[in-house]
Amino acid sequence: MSAELQIQNITKTFITRQGGVGALDNISLDVMEGEFICLVGPSGCGKSTLLNIAAGLESANSGKILLNGNPIDGPGPERVVVFQEGGLFPWLTVTENVEFGLRERLPKKARREKSLEFLKLVHLDKFEDAYIHELSGGMRQRVAIARALVLEPRILLMDEPFAALDTQTRDLLVEELRGIHDKLKNTILFVTHHVRESVHLGDRVVLFTFRPGRIKQIFPVDIPKPRDPDDPRIGKLIREIVDALHGEVEKALAEELKI
Repeated sequence: MSAELQIQNITKTFITRQGGVGALDNISLDVMEGEFICLVGPSGCGKSTLLNIAAGLESANSGKILLNGNPIDGPGPERVVVFQEGGLFPWLTVTENVEFGLRERLPKKARREKSLEFLKLVHLDKFEDAYIHELSGGMRQRVAIARALVLEPRILLMDEPFAALDTQTRDLLVEELRGIHDKLKNTILFVTHHVRESVHLGDRVVLFTFRPGRIKQIFPVDIPKPRDPDDPRIGKLIREIVDALHGEVEKALAEELKI
């Protein structure tokens, strides 16, 4: 079985006034159709940069990313990004935000019907006519997820979408996202700093080194979903990932403090 998304030898360097700063170094990863991949690592290790390259928002210095054998050379409707800040339009209603990307694809009635279908999926159909400022942080992220899913992308790219939320709301949305993935079977690349979150959601957890980011280790999560947070296998795997991550975080702190 061939991979849906093939990340091949991706290297990225950013040019600053101080010179070149390596973001990614020779990243290779095959992602299967319907797989949920979580990317973890210290701040500045290039996780978000890799997501942006996969989205076609940035280019690599070398290497390539293939989607079903075709090189990615720019944004495309089969790949949609959900950012930490949802990027919603405050002057539009919830439904208008969700259907925004469908304006050139469907007539008005069909757009609304499809938008309501996905608002139900994220439990926001009762707020279809609300404005963004009337919603809580968690509800806004649900709108952002619905806006991405309504486009029916083959690849969903999520860059720390729950980072700004309180713990209770975050835990609830993690469980909702798991249910959505079980239903829709999207292929998901998910960036997070939250190891427990990655183990709860991911089929595999990919650990990056400190800058320039390399793949240090890949952890398969061979635990059936839905996963019981009290399952001792989850606790064991979290400890393994945290232990492997610890040295990379120390390197990041040393760099930040210029030790």
